[in-house]
Amino acid sequence: MTQPDLEILRVAVREQIEKEGLRPFSERTGVPLGRVRGFLDGRDSPFSSIRQLAEAVGIDWYIGATGLFGERIKIAREEAGLSVAALSRRTGNITASAISQLESGQSKGAKPDNLVALSKALGVEVVWLATGEGPMKKGPRSVDQLNETAHFMKEAGAEDENTEPVDVRRPGRVPLLSWVQAGEWTSVESAFEAHQSDEWVLCPVPHSEKTFVLRVRGASMEPEYHDGDWIFIDPEGASENGSHVVVMLDTGKEATFKKLVVEGDEKFLEALNPDWPDRVIRINGNASILGVVVFSGKPR
Repeated sequence: MTQPDLEILRVAVREQIEKEGLRPFSERTGVPLGRVRGFLDGRDSPFSSIRQLAEAVGIDWYIGATGLFGERIKIAREEAGLSVAALSRRTGNITASAISQLESGQSKGAKPDNLVALSKALGVEVVWLATGEGPMKKGPRSVDQLNETAHFMKEAGAEDENTEPVDVRRPGRVPLLSWVQAGEWTSVESAFEAHQSDEWVLCPVPHSEKTFVLRVRGASMEPEYHDGDWIFIDPEGASENGSHVVVMLDTGKEATFKKLVVEGDEKFLEALNPDWPDRVIRINGNASILGVVVFSGKPR
């Protein structure tokens, strides 16, 4: 674990112990006294104890920090009683070496397909595995939980001149934008003003801080995407032949969603719907790619 994350947790644990005492805290959390003391002294602690401590003080969100993605894999693997090799066999397509690199932090994230494969093999929620948020274990409504939404207030006490907007930028959450807003998504500074979006959505896959969400409109990308689906767009994703991208045409007033086709030096946008009129558009020099789809799903 990275030191800053542990320091956040240590401060919170110390404050809680000051309120209720060391022994009562140990008994309530189920973490032995020796392990609590060791953690506060900076000694290595089992992942399970660290998670218990984080949950006990109400900051289990810290497990969702980017640098801890591999540790969530290790926590889930150890709780499932699996070796790295056994987990590799369960996934069917992820090597033991790749899993070891993820757990050690050498690899910082997994592709969406691999993330889903890992969550299934470990029996955990894909949202928890990707971000640390939500329940760890799979439940009967796990499909719905993939796209759990969160509504936050934009401002607190708007009539009080001493108040400031509430920061809605929770770990793992990205703003839901209109197609017009997406076309104006020109910088991190402008993008992350809280007033830009009334709704922030949990993104269940690794993504950059510039990622945003759009609602699919129309039938141009059927049968893979349907009207009303959510698409998570990462401006830092690699746009290559076959990528599904959101693009701003120089002549347009809002963004459009299509498949990118690259043939030599030529670039085209293609609608997936074979019956769509004007299915292919040439875009060389007259369009800007705003980002690549990294995940899609249906809101509940």
